Amino acid sequence: VFDASDRPEVPYRVVVNQTLARALFPGESPVGEWLMFGGRFAEVIGVVEDEALTTRTPPAPMAYHHQRQWISGNRQMTQLVRVTDESGAVLPALREALAAVDPDLILFQPVPLEAVVRAGIEREAFAARMLVAFAALAVLLAGLGLYGVLQEVVGSQRHEIGVRLALGATGSGIVGMVVRRGLRLTVVGAVCGAVLTVLVADTIRTLLFNVNARDPLLMLAAPLVLFGVAAIACYIPARRASRVDPVGALRAE
Repeated sequence: VFDASDRPEVPYRVVVNQTLARALFPGESPVGEWLMFGGRFAEVIGVVEDEALTTRTPPAPMAYHHQRQWISGNRQMTQLVRVTDESGAVLPALREALAAVDPDLILFQPVPLEAVVRAGIEREAFAARMLVAFAALAVLLAGLGLYGVLQEVVGSQRHEIGVRLALGATGSGIVGMVVRRGLRLTVVGAVCGAVLTVLVADTIRTLLFNVNARDPLLMLAAPLVLFGVAAIACYIPARRASRVDPVGALRAE
């Protein structure tokens, strides 16, 4: 890395990231090699890890130079400062520290790093919120649909349920029967959803950062949530079915 020996009068030196090293010097170490950087020949003195500048693009090939060796007229710099006080009270102390280094330096547009990161992922965050809202609506509609189907099934099989109860079936047995029917429908839907997730994983990946679209934990969590909603949707009509009056059901038939 850079040190105190990197001054304007010594040969120009740069540090490259892994992407640039692989692109220019595949299969070999770039340290000691020379490349053209900013219109000047520069010696590569080190390699650093890639840095994700945005969530939408892969790491770009980059080279870093020491500020003392940069001959451009633009002397603007961005400083990262670790602070313990997250309020604005730290700004006067930063200005004093900057003035102690050089009175001509100006502290311009101090911004919390969290705000910078939040602005950088604003589009992804909005898309994620919309997806969560639509997903929640889809789960709600699925639960209501399953509830309506089972309610209709229980109504059409009221006579059958009455016969079962008259022959000695227990209320818990009736509940289990109705819930199993509903969960079978849920299994079919969960399998179809898992297959579609695998097929569209590449499209979903563009909205994710450091998250695998085929993450096993996510693939397991979604069906569990669906089964939880389905269990609640199934239990209500199942509970009503278990309270059917056998005599009344047989007379109505």
